Amino acid sequence: MIPSLEHFLKKHLFFTTIIITVILLFFTFSIVKNSDSITQSIIYLGYPLLILVFLFLIFNDVMGYVAYSIFSLRFFDRVEEEEAKKRFNEITQWKLSPIRPSLIITIIVFCVTVFLSYFLDMDFTLTIFLCTLIVFPVLFYINLKSYFTSYTDYIKYKIEFNQDKSLELNINRLLAKEIIVSVIINFVIVLPLANKKAFFFNSGTATPEFIVAMLILVFCVWGILFLFSSKSKRYVILGLYFICKTPQEKSLTGFLSYYANYSRITRFLIGLFIIMIWEIMVLIILDEFFRWTGHFAVVYAFSVLPIYTGYILEKKLSMQQSKIEAKEMFDRHEFHSQNLMKQFK
Repeated sequence: MIPSLEHFLKKHLFFTTIIITVILLFFTFSIVKNSDSITQSIIYLGYPLLILVFLFLIFNDVMGYVAYSIFSLRFFDRVEEEEAKKRFNEITQWKLSPIRPSLIITIIVFCVTVFLSYFLDMDFTLTIFLCTLIVFPVLFYINLKSYFTSYTDYIKYKIEFNQDKSLELNINRLLAKEIIVSVIINFVIVLPLANKKAFFFNSGTATPEFIVAMLILVFCVWGILFLFSSKSKRYVILGLYFICKTPQEKSLTGFLSYYANYSRITRFLIGLFIIMIWEIMVLIILDEFFRWTGHFAVVYAFSVLPIYTGYILEKKLSMQQSKIEAKEMFDRHEFHSQNLMKQFK
């Protein structure tokens, strides 16, 4: 039995909220753990920024997932054309923007955080975890339900009744947003390490202790990014195929095609080796030629250049694979739909 929209949302949003809260809790714990002392700058800048960019990435995928859910009959919401048109006319572009719910949740969490920590003089760490465990899930559930419903009304009228597929499917835009968000989250979590004794470089960036500390850090960052780079987006892209113009298929070319010939574990190990050589070289150059004693952020920014080069390559391969799988599922859906229509003629 195909569930109604309301029943589907109750089940789907509950589990989604739990998963997203757990991930955000991990990010929050990373910020707290990486700081010797939680300062107001982390409360008033790092934590809200982390929530904002993380939520933007989540809500940015909603349109594709809603379309996939509608056309794959994960739920059934029967609406007459007049009612669908009425709902459609009430929707504004701002209401469909992924930045809207992200900003709403971030601003409210920020205000609650300031109120608890400043006016009630609560411990910073306790404040952050209370907001992550209680305030955030409630706000996320409410906003995701509203956002999901708005896109359901938008897609049902625009596509089902008007057959309007004027939107462009831009995979590179999806990829760029993921890269930018991952960079911001990475820096928000890692930069507090500057307060750790192991990452002081008063004696220079080429000391054995600092080199070892930086190698451990960049290896961990590469491992985490490499792990998450394989996350499939086939259902989001499949949904976009249903509501967007079908783009021309492009196969892998140039270096990316050559890179894809290696197994995933081989690519990971090659990345480790390149990152190690690059890191040692950067630290020695900063010490010998610049006598660098500036901010840790500059050292880290140079350190992650090969990491993000590898991450972009891996995400491109993952997106390409997701696109191939989504196109196959879309073609099968269209084939069966056409056969079904012939049977009714």
